[in-house]
Amino acid sequence: MPVDIVEVAFKAGRIGIYANPQGVPIQPEDYVIVEADKGIDLGKVTRTGQVFHETMLDEDMKNVVRQATPFDLQQLWENRQREERAVRVCKNKIAKHGLNMNLVDAEYQLDRNKLTFYFTSDQRVDFRQLV
Repeated sequence: MPVDIVEVAFKAGRIGIYANPQGVPIQPEDYVIVEADKGIDLGKVTRTGQVFHETMLDEDMKNVVRQATPFDLQQLWENRQREERAVRVCKNKIAKHGLNMNLVDAEYQLDRNKLTFYFTSDQRVDFRQLV
């Protein structure tokens, strides 16, 4: 029996592949809620498809939970505002501690259980001073 899969895009070009075992009706460009490492996240569907053997699925693949609601989209907007503040605070700490890194962006999971900072650096960075 075929299993629906969905490709979902997030901030900063991050892409994830998710199973849709409940058959949530989804089209490209829809916003969906998906399982995340420590909660849930919201992303935009880029492609949908099927795999015909469950053995082709990654055993760690997470699932689509549901389509996003207007409340979810409002939460996403609020998270973007918080991310801007988080970037400012982190850039100040980087400068204060003289760390050799370039902070690129920050991204909250929808439920704010996890905040990821994206950065570049030519060398290893000791993050302990930022915590």
